[in-house]
Formats: sequence, C-alpha cells, structure tokens
Amino acid sequence: SQYAYEGEHEGIQERIYGEEDFIIFNFAPASYSEETETVTTAAAPVGDKPDFGPLSDDLYSFQIQVNDDVYQFPMSYADFLAFGWVYDGDETESISANSRTTTNVFKNGDLKCYAGLTNFDVNTRPASECHVVSIKFDSFLLKDADVKITLPGGVEYGGDLDEAIAQYG
Repeated sequence: SQYAYEGEHEGIQERIYGEEDFIIFNFAPASYSEETETVTTAAAPVGDKPDFGPLSDDLYSFQIQVNDDVYQFPMSYADFLAFGWVYDGDETESISANSRTTTNVFKNGDLKCYAGLTNFDVNTRPASECHVVSIKFDSFLLKDADVKITLPGGVEYGGDLDEAIAQYG
C-alpha cells in the first residue's frame, strides 16, 4: 500500500512518501518550488548576485557575511556561483533524493571553502540543481586569503573569543 503526506510546519515544507519497504522524508524551506530548472555555471554570471540585505543580528537567520557579501542559507547553487564561487569538482555528479554532501570544495580567488549541497527533490539531481545549505571555512583553507568573515551579531573570524561566547553561548 502506498501513502503520502504533504504539509507545512513552522516554515518547513514536509513531504512523506512510503510504500511497504521504504519511507522517504523530504524537508525543504516552505518557499521551495517543485519546479526545478536546469542550472549550469553559465546561468549565473558573476555580478548577478542576490541581495539578501544587511547582515542580521539574529543567530537563527542562517546568514554569514564574507567581505562585503551577505549569504542567506539555503540558497540555490546558481545563486552561490553568482558570488564568484567555482566548484572544484564535477557539478554533473548525482546527488540522491533528500541527500546531503558536506565537503564540496569551492574557490573564489584566493578563498576556499567547504560547502554542503542538499537535494531537496524526490528525484536524483546533479549538484548544479541542488541547494547550498552550509559553508565552512577553516584556517587551512584561509591561510593565503585576505578575508573578513562576520556572523550575525558582529562576531568576526579571528576576533575576541569571549565576545563570541557572550553572543552565542
């Protein structure tokens, strides 16, 4: 017997599909559309950056500022590339339905980061059709870069540890 549930709870779109032998839970931001467009690197030229406004003070805004650019997660792969990032991998690589990767290396000039890609769809999609849901910088990847990274509340990479603890606990 087959069953399905679709609904929205606290801004998250929920889909649950199942049959006798399996069940799939699929969660996405409520604004996510089932209509997926094919995206390639050429579809998002540098300079076509999305405007997410100023960096929020709210920790749960899922924002980060890198130099002068504010990023809002999750964001489409194309929007991430519009900030000048280039995937150091195969963007046609398949990502299974409702799956996530965490160690995809992206480069932007001297900057390097790890980005998490998630496929919110119920079908397998190439990386270029997925969403960037996280970004990770570490001192090894930043060793040759001149960068200012700021979190909500004004906490900066390389800043005062006590200030960061006061803001984030």
